[in-house]
Order: sequence, then structure tokens, then C-alpha cells
Amino acid sequence: TMLTGVYRDTIDNYSSWLQGLLTLFTSMLGGFSFDDFKTDSAGDPFETYMYVYGALVLVVFLVMVAILLMNLLIAIVTNRYDPDASESVTQFKQAQIVDSYYLQVKHNIIGSPFNIVQVCLFWLPSIPRSKLSAHVERYGLVNPDGTALADEDMPMAGGAEFPHLVFLLTLYPIMAVTANLTFFLYAPAAIWVFATTGWWKALKPFRRRSKRVADAPDTGPDGKPWHPSPASYQRTTVKDRQSSQTHMVHAAWYTISAFLLGGVMAILGALLYIGVLGVLGVTLYLTLVWWVWKVAFSLYNLLVRPWLFVFRRARRA
Repeated sequence: TMLTGVYRDTIDNYSSWLQGLLTLFTSMLGGFSFDDFKTDSAGDPFETYMYVYGALVLVVFLVMVAILLMNLLIAIVTNRYDPDASESVTQFKQAQIVDSYYLQVKHNIIGSPFNIVQVCLFWLPSIPRSKLSAHVERYGLVNPDGTALADEDMPMAGGAEFPHLVFLLTLYPIMAVTANLTFFLYAPAAIWVFATTGWWKALKPFRRRSKRVADAPDTGPDGKPWHPSPASYQRTTVKDRQSSQTHMVHAAWYTISAFLLGGVMAILGALLYIGVLGVLGVTLYLTLVWWVWKVAFSLYNLLVRPWLFVFRRARRA
């Protein structure tokens, strides 16, 4: 950018930002010349300060690239010949990250910019509370507190509930919308499988009958292979024609039935998958109802439950 801004109208190699980038890349590989800064494109010589400026910038660039490549080479060699130290450093950094997140979760700390709102809620008391009983699942609602573990800390109510409320109002809707979109994007494949499986099972008795007719052996009453006599050749020809026509009718009826049943099953599958499972089950019940229930329970723990605890404690005193 520095060379292009100065030599844009005088040197062709730096006439544009892209051309200057390519020229510096070539210089990094060894194809550079300080003579480019002595004369312009028309052959007129530059002033001394123009030559010094261009050469100085190019030298600084080449030195920085050399240092960067040398550091990269050192890093590669160090990682190659001392993998244990590199792995230990990586594990230590991962442990630091996990410890940092654990500290935030343990003390109910939230990141910016929501921490400004959390500071404003300093007047809300933070109290421990017991987890909600699993009996709420009998009413078709999910337990907002999840499954209780033996070594798990007690959840907090009051100001400490604010990070969970922020999660329900920001990240949780994005996750729910993504899950709904994935469900409905899978709808064509699910309807196709349902339609093909449905009409194929419906035509199962007909397919067995057609297979028995097609695989029937040409045998006589004694079970031996039957060969038509010259006298019965004409009757056999008429019978074969009738049998061929019957097979054509069966094949046509099979094809028509397949398309009709396939269409019916596709419509039925669309109604069941999109209407019943998608809209009523996933979108309204599993997404909207459960989200409203979780947000309402979080607001109760944030604004109502701590004051009930304070009121009960003052009444006991």
C-alpha cells in the first residue's frame, strides 16, 4: 500500500494495489531489483529521496518476511523434534481455557455487553434453590433444570439466574430455529420414503399373485412337461394370446395403481410429517411451548423467588 500510493503513476510494477502485491510476492522469492526506483516508466530519473524511500521500504519488507519465515521454520522444527513439550503447552492452554469457563459458570458471570445489565441487577439477592422435581414431565413439559446429578452444585435464583435468561433469549432461539429448518429440509426425503414404502406394501398381495402366474410351469396333468399336439396348436395359440393380454392388463393396472397409491401416500405423508409432526409437534409444542415455559420459569427464579425467600426468612425471624 505504501509503495502503490507513492509510485502508482510512475512505476508500472506498482500501478495498482494488486500489481504491487504481486511484485512484493516476487521480491520475497528473490526476484527484486532496486533499479526499479531509479527511473520511472518513461525512463526519466527519480529524485534521490524517491529512490531512497522505495529501496528502504523494500528492504524493511524483505527483512520482516525473512524474520517471519525464520520463526515459522523454527516453530516447525521445534514441533517436529520436541512434540512432547508442544503437546504439554497445548494441554496447559486448554486447561486454562476450561478453568476460565468453569469460573464463569460457577460464579454466574456473563460476558459483555450483557454484564452491564447484570451489574445493574446488583439489588437482586442471589440464593441457592433446589432443582425442580421431575414430576413436571407428567404434564408434557420438559424439566428446565434437567436431570439432577449427585455431585452437582445447587442452582441459584435471583441475580445469578440472569445469565441463564440471556441464554434463553439469545442463543436458544437460534438453536431452535436451526433445528426446525433442518427438520423441514428433511421433509422431501421423508415423504418420498413414506410414499414409496406405503404403496409398495399395499401392492404386496398383488405382486405375489403376479409372480405365481408368471412362474407357473407348463406341465400336464401327470406333472410332466406339456407339449402341444398339432390338433391343439390353434387352441394353445388362442390361450397364449389371452394369457399375454391378461399380463398386459395386470402390468397396466399395476403401473396405474403404483402412481395412484404413490400420490395418495405422498399427500398423506406430507400431512403427517409437515402438518402433524412439523407444525404441531416440533414447531408449536417442542419449540414454542417449551421455550415459553423455560423463559417463564427463569423469570420466576430471577424476579419472584428471591423475594419470596427473603419474605419467608423475615417472617420466621
